[in-house]
Amino acid sequence: AAVEARISGDSRPKKEESDLSSLRARYYYMLQMNGENDVGTMQVGTYLASKLSKAHHTIEASRLLDRLVIISRRVHGSDHKQTKNAESWWQRLQLRCAFVGCEQQPYEALRYENDGKSCVIQG
Repeated sequence: AAVEARISGDSRPKKEESDLSSLRARYYYMLQMNGENDVGTMQVGTYLASKLSKAHHTIEASRLLDRLVIISRRVHGSDHKQTKNAESWWQRLQLRCAFVGCEQQPYEALRYENDGKSCVIQG
């Protein structure tokens, strides 16, 4: 049965949100200064995506990693350490779990609604 679940962003402590804002600013600064093909920019982007994921900003993290994986494959190739790191985080995001009652179960996202703020899932 499909269940609607909020999967991106929740009421996190202000320090965590502040840390995410600082990390976003650092990533965008590196993008402007070094470009998207720079390994350092990709590393900071992957780190940002990992922190976003841990803070339940799953959709934002997934979109960033989608882009980073494509760029890293194109620029550095499939065997590069940075490509493998970004792919690893992307794969972790694809395995999502939802708490229904007391049980944690894997699920499949069917569609996103309300500009990514909610998701209809099946599991």
